[in-house]
Amino acid sequence: MTSPAIINRFPNYSEMPGRVPASVWSVLRITTLAVTCALIVLLIVIPDLGLLLVWGLTIPLMPAILAFAPGLWRQVCPMAFLNQLPRMFGFGRDLPLPMRTKHLAYYLAMILFFVIVSLRHVGLNDEPLPLAGLIVAMLLAALVGGVVFKGRSGWCGTFCPLAPIQRAYGQAPIVIVKNGYCPTCVGCQKNCYDFNPRAAVHSDLADPDRWYAGHKEIFMGALPGFIIAFFLAENPANTGLLHYYLHFASWMGISLGLYMALTRLIFGLRYKVALAYSMSALLIYYWFAVPIILETLAKLSGAPFPSWSGSAAWAAISLLVVSVLIVGLLTEQDFKRVSFTSADVKQTINLNAKVLGAAAAVDAKDLVIDRGTDRSFPADPGQSLLEGIESLGVAMDFGCRMGMCGADPIVVVQGADCLTKPTDDELVTLHRLGLEGRARMACVCRPLRGGVVIDTKTKASDLPAPVAAQPQADAALATGIGKVVIIGNGTAGMTAAAEIRRLSPSCRIDVVTKEREHLYNRMAIGRLLYGRSAMAGMHLLAPDWQDKNN
Repeated sequence: MTSPAIINRFPNYSEMPGRVPASVWSVLRITTLAVTCALIVLLIVIPDLGLLLVWGLTIPLMPAILAFAPGLWRQVCPMAFLNQLPRMFGFGRDLPLPMRTKHLAYYLAMILFFVIVSLRHVGLNDEPLPLAGLIVAMLLAALVGGVVFKGRSGWCGTFCPLAPIQRAYGQAPIVIVKNGYCPTCVGCQKNCYDFNPRAAVHSDLADPDRWYAGHKEIFMGALPGFIIAFFLAENPANTGLLHYYLHFASWMGISLGLYMALTRLIFGLRYKVALAYSMSALLIYYWFAVPIILETLAKLSGAPFPSWSGSAAWAAISLLVVSVLIVGLLTEQDFKRVSFTSADVKQTINLNAKVLGAAAAVDAKDLVIDRGTDRSFPADPGQSLLEGIESLGVAMDFGCRMGMCGADPIVVVQGADCLTKPTDDELVTLHRLGLEGRARMACVCRPLRGGVVIDTKTKASDLPAPVAAQPQADAALATGIGKVVIIGNGTAGMTAAAEIRRLSPSCRIDVVTKEREHLYNRMAIGRLLYGRSAMAGMHLLAPDWQDKNN
């Protein structure tokens, strides 16, 4: 039995108390945006001062903030502020980011980070106008992403080049700052960092999709080598760009190769190596950055810093790194105790939703829990159960989005009254499938509030059928129709047959078809070609449906 103390180490943002009023955060966000705009102006008007403030103070202090309280930066980041303006004022389109784009977004963010940082030696360190243009471009990209895509999927949680470094340095934050941008989670991204900062990296590395988990490992594995390469790089104007980027590739390759060797050859070291690599990168960075920060402060103040200031700064950085290491190792142990029992690996629990099985349903006021996988997603009236299930990486039978209605019935274990009422079309489909009272259609059913428990592993057809309702007046007898012939046993034909039988138990129904099979999911034929399903697995009606309905 998992103790409450372990569970509470992973509170999601909806469970955290709000310590700072929303009005204060608004003022801080506006102030940060104003300071950013002032830096852009300085880069144009007083370029030497602008470059000094950006490269000598702002950027060097950022990693320490991200390691200590990453949520603080995510609350006041000017790009995040612009990205969320459309949602705050209701003029965004709120489009969902396609699943494939969600998976590739981190790669793009990682590439942007490495390219932008490497361009510092190429020209950004000394050229104020390109730097100002880059800052403006990133601000506009964040705004456009917020206009088009829902939640924070348009920039902050996906494409932002700062996102990989935030997840690496902020994987075990000392101070957790509650996400203030999302009054209701809309499930816009996988393993959202803002939902549960301390659980995010563990959910990433334990994700059953190893390709997805590998994204984060590649970045953390290459990061120390990249930082060493950056600070030891010669001026590319003297060596040439090819030599310059080969220098980066060599250091990153050595760093990543060692990471892969450690994590693949020694069992159980995946997270420990990821944590050690991230903190090593932080130490390496400040080995070079502390003198830069002190020199910048001395220039701005006009007075040299005492000789002991470097040692004091290093002591503070070392204390920060040790603290992050301790927090990271403690949360790793708790994650394992929640996600595993005995020596048998269970299915990874989605700690972003703090699911501990159906027993947690009573307390999960804002969640939809899938008893079949021990995962959950936020109850959002703006998305269907199908979209929520897919956001967890759980595969549902495909076809309904391509015209094959009836491909995704879902068993509702608890909280049926918390769902939207079934429409006439949904009721007809459920009746055709023989699932009335036993399931809902995931593609159209939406959660109005939390407290819903579903089961993606149980077939609705395996549940006992509800007591049949008393038959109504026979419509065929009333109209004098004795026989109906339906051409085709596709979705339209069988829906018509089901509806006629509902209206009349006496009318003869003949279905004429070339098909040898009963109604099946035509959109899933690819499964036959790839050997993943037998024909019987694609039938959308019970084997005895035709006989039972005469």
